[in-house]
Amino acid sequence: MKMVSLLLEFGADPNATNQKGNTALHFACQQGHLELVKVLINNSALISVVNSHREVPLVKGAAEGHLSTVLYLLSQKFSHWELVPRDSAVHQSVVAACVNGHMDIVQTLIRLRREKTLFFSIKEADSLFGMSPLTAASSTGMHHIVTLLLQHLGGEGWRQCDDSPLSAACKGGHVNIVKMLSEAGFSIHDKDQYGEQPLIVATKNGHMHCVEALIELNANMDDVDSHGYTCLCWAVLKGNFLLVKFFLKSGNAKVNHVDSLGRSVLHLAVLSDASEDIVEVRMETTCRRQ
Repeated sequence: MKMVSLLLEFGADPNATNQKGNTALHFACQQGHLELVKVLINNSALISVVNSHREVPLVKGAAEGHLSTVLYLLSQKFSHWELVPRDSAVHQSVVAACVNGHMDIVQTLIRLRREKTLFFSIKEADSLFGMSPLTAASSTGMHHIVTLLLQHLGGEGWRQCDDSPLSAACKGGHVNIVKMLSEAGFSIHDKDQYGEQPLIVATKNGHMHCVEALIELNANMDDVDSHGYTCLCWAVLKGNFLLVKFFLKSGNAKVNHVDSLGRSVLHLAVLSDASEDIVEVRMETTCRRQ
């Protein structure tokens, strides 16, 4: 710290940036070096400056789990947030903490939210990561944080979520969170922002446990995405023999379904250069049904 103080005393620019737009304050927050953070801010370091990824120093601190650094930055005057609105930066920081599983930061920020000291939404996507805090925690399997956020979702109304926590959990293969969100009232039939249902997302990413859980919750195997693909289509396109066999043996998948371009499941298997095993199991199923 003496070195930093000396350099600042002799005119070092506290707001100089590297090629990625990071300032000394970005680095100090990322490392959780609170005393350096204080020195830099006392020497006119900007707390709302963004790097090339549009991250303010607060987000760096939250992503690395440095609670004391986060709280110190939030204690600064509102006039210091002239470049990025404070509420926007807080929202981004909550998402960053949720993604990385920093329960203490999430708990603290939710408490400050409840005390009306901070303002951010649990259900709305932020302007940096494009995710809501609930989706962020669901995507990385942070079970304890998902539980906490569901407890505080309250009157925000999950049906108006900007994104799909359930699809995010399916993409990551987090079956316990899939079940938890379903029990909390999130529909397994709703499409995400990409027009895909949770069952299709789980299939595309090869998560058998999530697929099985969704089927037990009465997910519809005949639901289609924007391409006209069903879960069986995606299993074939991904060359996932186990999932193809699972869907076909369930007796509920339409083996002769055609996509939006009129291609059958068998066409997709051939066109995608799928293994001979998949083509054979599809033909065997067709023969049994004739």
